[in-house]
Amino acid sequence: KERLWDFSLAATLAANGGAGALAGLAVATAPGARDVEQELKQKGFILPPEHECRDIVEAAGGVWVSGDLPRAPDAAFPRGLLVLGCAELLGGADGRGALARAASKCVAALAGLQPKTLRGVVDPPTLYGAVLAKREVPKRARLKLPKDCKGALLD
Repeated sequence: KERLWDFSLAATLAANGGAGALAGLAVATAPGARDVEQELKQKGFILPPEHECRDIVEAAGGVWVSGDLPRAPDAAFPRGLLVLGCAELLGGADGRGALARAASKCVAALAGLQPKTLRGVVDPPTLYGAVLAKREVPKRARLKLPKDCKGALLD
């Protein structure tokens, strides 16, 4: 998409100087999100391809995490873990089926994180806004977590 608009996020952020909004943070896709991309897309949640997520996160000074979530804080991301997700993946899915299974997978993974690991869960537009504004994602913009997951929160 950057080619379409003749734009480079990495070059723009680098030209502006500074540490970047995601410095000290790890960012990952919510567990189960890729399993139900089409169902989520029908609900208006569009998850960018993995390589685009990685490019955006790294350009803003963060560490992109592929695969399983890191269960504990790490020296590479002292400010914690930020997860890309949506309300449906945090238990907002009704009934049974693939979306409910993906939500269960996501909540279980978040609940399994060690205390003070998780910075929050945000949707992609919120992440983009923070990156472009070069500001941390505000608490009020983070998605509400199920109570099972709150023990992992940093703040």
